[in-house]
Amino acid sequence: MKKIISIIVLLALQSTSLGSNYFFENIPIQDAGRIKPMDTYAEKTLLSIYEKRALKEPTKKAVDWLIESIVNPQKSYSINVFKIKSREVADALDLEWRDPHYYSYSEISGGINRNIDYFLKLYIIKDDQKTVIEKQLSNLFSNIGSFKSITNSFSCLEKTIKVYHPEILKQLDLDSGAEISYLSYVYYKSTLDDMAENFSTSSKLYKKSLEDSLSLINNYFDELKTTKFMGDPFYKTYNLKIIPSTPVWISPWELLNGDIANITEDQKELLMIFESYIRDFKNIEAMESSSANYLKKISKMGDIDIQNIKRETAYNESDSFYYSLVMYILSFLLLGISWITNSNIIKYIGQSPIRSGLLTFGGEQINI
Repeated sequence: MKKIISIIVLLALQSTSLGSNYFFENIPIQDAGRIKPMDTYAEKTLLSIYEKRALKEPTKKAVDWLIESIVNPQKSYSINVFKIKSREVADALDLEWRDPHYYSYSEISGGINRNIDYFLKLYIIKDDQKTVIEKQLSNLFSNIGSFKSITNSFSCLEKTIKVYHPEILKQLDLDSGAEISYLSYVYYKSTLDDMAENFSTSSKLYKKSLEDSLSLINNYFDELKTTKFMGDPFYKTYNLKIIPSTPVWISPWELLNGDIANITEDQKELLMIFESYIRDFKNIEAMESSSANYLKKISKMGDIDIQNIKRETAYNESDSFYYSLVMYILSFLLLGISWITNSNIIKYIGQSPIRSGLLTFGGEQINI
């Protein structure tokens, strides 16, 4: 009997999945009107396009898939995560109908871009006026657009351009070859503009090199903002809202698009912490430190209960079905023993796992 109970307890413990590989699961995000852990948001997002809460090939948690897609979007665009439900939809996109029916962003976006006018018109038509196939095409267009917007969310925090000009390095107090992000650029902008207007030297060649370097930096970040933010029709809805603000949370891009004088020190610190997180991606120790610092900082900003966030993540990670199944099996074993031994005590104990299983699985909450 003791061995049987030990085996059942072991099964129950094994039914809980592992946490995120990147310490990203407990980062709070505002979505659909409430603050939730990134783990819940990732599962909801993957479920909408993949119809599962985790990747099967390769096996991966939704939250790990999400952060990998954000940090390395080009790689994510080749992963088959978009489910196409009918051959007619595949034909409309000039795609081969294959089994399983999962396709990549690159494959689907190519078909959409070749017929972009059709998809734009279809998108604004009311659902009750669309055929079944048109609804599938419209939903796929929305999923593709939202996924692209999600992967653009933190591009303003990525250090993507190196600075070498000695005068710029001197004024910004940087080392040669230092990389800067759009976040850095926003705060350096007034200094860069002042250099362009007021810098004087007897060397025309040196001044020309400075002007060229400043122009290169300005043009690069103007283009980045246009392609990753302003040119994204889905950003208002799908850029990740991880920065507390009033009346609603906003994304890093939205925050940096406003007047920097209105950015609070707390908001700036959150951006800088996340910039470090992105820079140190896959450096486990550094990522864990950045994530902990982010949670510590955000817990002091407004009415945010990090413990509730962590509890919801823990609930997501528990496999309620298998836990309930174990409880049912344990209950039937105990009830069977009580029938053989005619023991009311064992019979009473045997009813408890059934109640536990019903409360866990029968009353399971779907977090969105």
